[in-house]
Amino acid sequence: SRITVDLFRPPPMSPLIVTNQIVRSGRRIKVVDVNIASDIKGRGIIDIARGSVVMLKKSENPDGEIWSPTAWEIRSPPEDMPPPYVAQEGPDRTASLPIWQTVNVQDDTGEPYDEYRSQNRKLGVRRAWIRETYSLISGMLPSQLVRIAQVADFANPFTNSGTKGLSYINADITLYLQRTPIGSWIGTETSYHGADQGVSVGTMSLYDRSGRVGTSTVCGLAQARS
Repeated sequence: SRITVDLFRPPPMSPLIVTNQIVRSGRRIKVVDVNIASDIKGRGIIDIARGSVVMLKKSENPDGEIWSPTAWEIRSPPEDMPPPYVAQEGPDRTASLPIWQTVNVQDDTGEPYDEYRSQNRKLGVRRAWIRETYSLISGMLPSQLVRIAQVADFANPFTNSGTKGLSYINADITLYLQRTPIGSWIGTETSYHGADQGVSVGTMSLYDRSGRVGTSTVCGLAQARS
């Protein structure tokens, strides 16, 4: 139901050390803490990030009606949509495949999200369908939880970029889920941005082909461009 990750520093290109601890395991709730570190040459073991996972037992919704936002009736792309085009850099070289395959609902170009493109610097609600092009673990299909957790990180560039591009780095990510998403495509829609004295909060709603599944929220720190 919730995953929160605090980001201390960018991860190095070296093996990570992941440890976990069950904080509580009850009849209706389970809480797990996770720590991610790396053994960096000359510095020893350095913490990279920490996470907290809250899992709630499924049951039945109570009777009565509760207000909720209007349904997002934007059809998801087909599951068999071809991957992004990989441009050739030379006779024997190929550019890397983009991390994201993105279909921007505003212009429907299907091109990867790029904060420098003019349409991505316009003010207003942003909507897109996104899926990863790489597996988190090579050779293994990602679970549905992994799929949406990877897209959740998109909340920072999606909610915190504006007419001058992206000038915030996110210090954390919190993913709330009301149910497990269906399919590989995750719909995203910006729903909140606020900032004061160099600290921002941004939230985007998350969807699958059947409707809303949750939200992703980030806290950002102003980062002046060099």
